[in-house]
Amino acid sequence: MLKKSTFFLLIFPLLTCSFSWTDDAIAERRVGYFEHKYKGIYPGYSSLETVFKALGKPTKVEAAGGGKNYFYPEAIINFPGGGNPKVNTIQIYNDNYYKSPSGIQLFDEVSKAEKSIDSPNDGSTIFDKKNGIVYWHDGKKITKIVLVYSAYID
Repeated sequence: MLKKSTFFLLIFPLLTCSFSWTDDAIAERRVGYFEHKYKGIYPGYSSLETVFKALGKPTKVEAAGGGKNYFYPEAIINFPGGGNPKVNTIQIYNDNYYKSPSGIQLFDEVSKAEKSIDSPNDGSTIFDKKNGIVYWHDGKKITKIVLVYSAYID
């Protein structure tokens, strides 16, 4: 017969292990890191000082999930917080001159983005896995272009 202490030593590792399939699924997902810029601002690299030099003072600043969003007339610059002082995402929503590496601009037809990007249309977004860009749309036209520093790519 097993002593209580021996039984505990055998069972404890089983109780502390995670058998969740989601942990394995997340562990196997690949993260892509992307390098692109908007008006001299690079997600993952640029500081708040760089943003201020490139775009000036924001029209508004709001808390966003532990970080902050800095609002400008043409874009929203997101910093993630948690001690990370670098730009996380750039949401371009009012700049008719910005053209993505795939040749997509704001207010282009969704069909143009679907043809240019090898990614599915997820209802309101198309994610360009090659370039790390999310295109938001209203079903007809591109309404927002979001540049990301990193994202799951599969």
